[in-house]
Amino acid sequence: MAPATAQPLAPVRGQPLAIPQQPLPPSLSRASETELVLVTTNMDAAKTVAARAAGYRWRLRQRRTLDNLGWVMSVFVASDSRELDSQLSALKAQVPELLADENHRYRLQGKGVTYGQQQIGWQVSPGCGQGAVLGQLDSAVDAAHPALQGAALEQRGFLPAGVAQASQDHGTASAALLVGNGSNNVTGLLPGATLYAASVFRQGAGGAETDSALLLEALDWLAGVPVPVVAMSLGGPRNQVLEVVLRQLHQRGMRFAAAVGNDGKRSTPQWPAAQPEVVAVTALDARKRLYRKANRGDAVDIAAPGVEIWTAKADGQYGYMTGTSFAVPFVAAALTRNPAEALMANAEDLGEPGKDAEFGAGLLRARCD
Repeated sequence: MAPATAQPLAPVRGQPLAIPQQPLPPSLSRASETELVLVTTNMDAAKTVAARAAGYRWRLRQRRTLDNLGWVMSVFVASDSRELDSQLSALKAQVPELLADENHRYRLQGKGVTYGQQQIGWQVSPGCGQGAVLGQLDSAVDAAHPALQGAALEQRGFLPAGVAQASQDHGTASAALLVGNGSNNVTGLLPGATLYAASVFRQGAGGAETDSALLLEALDWLAGVPVPVVAMSLGGPRNQVLEVVLRQLHQRGMRFAAAVGNDGKRSTPQWPAAQPEVVAVTALDARKRLYRKANRGDAVDIAAPGVEIWTAKADGQYGYMTGTSFAVPFVAAALTRNPAEALMANAEDLGEPGKDAEFGAGLLRARCD
């Protein structure tokens, strides 16, 4: 996690993010078809890229203007990946400000007790979170759920028409942990806060999934609000385009918390949690034991409750949810009250003395005051 001092959010609209001069990614897929996300600073450059790409027989799947980031995003499908390196190099030579990577896929990082708030020392009082604003990148939220009635919740979907959305369980659970109204003992960490929920997960063949392009669109929306703190209960491979966006939004005052992943002790934290500008969150159970499936590594920053967490589920249901995903709302809520450095400094040390690869700085300790 990179050092970060508390500062007001810098405006984004009208002040486009810069596209740095950096090498093309070294690890492009060699699948029979490769989906690419390319961003440029203006539409003329995007059309230049499209004209060149047509000569490569790439198929343009979509193009979006990201007004708040100040970019134009194009998604192409390359049917023959054998010449990708040379083709991208030629494009970069023609359009130097081009930023490109695969349109990587990302997964939700959770599967399904009220000890959480007590464990971190959080006490919810009337009006707790009043004036706070958060965002989340997740599946859709069941906004009609009894636990979310009266909550200040604004939701926007980013899936194309006709695409089946993933189950609402995950997004509903995360939202209720943040702004739940107390129904059936589901009291949010910040019931007085406003939550902007970006629905970015579709139902894929292997379960819920999203991609880099959808995440870019959602971040463009949240940056335009602007949202000071964003919860990202998702993980996947490193992506150059997303890295640049998160780094520059962080420089403008936005803060991010993300799940380290649920792939087990032999796996290092997934991205974006592994990015220095993001607070990487792992999960503990009610006895302060590390979640057995949590990823480990030097990038782990802090631990929070995430095993058998009682919360809301889709269709008006309630249940226990487990995963590093469900530790993220605790840290995101705390980031609205204190800078990341303070959270790290005040954490309860667990495991090896000092920051370690399992618990990071230790168990989050924070209050809503």
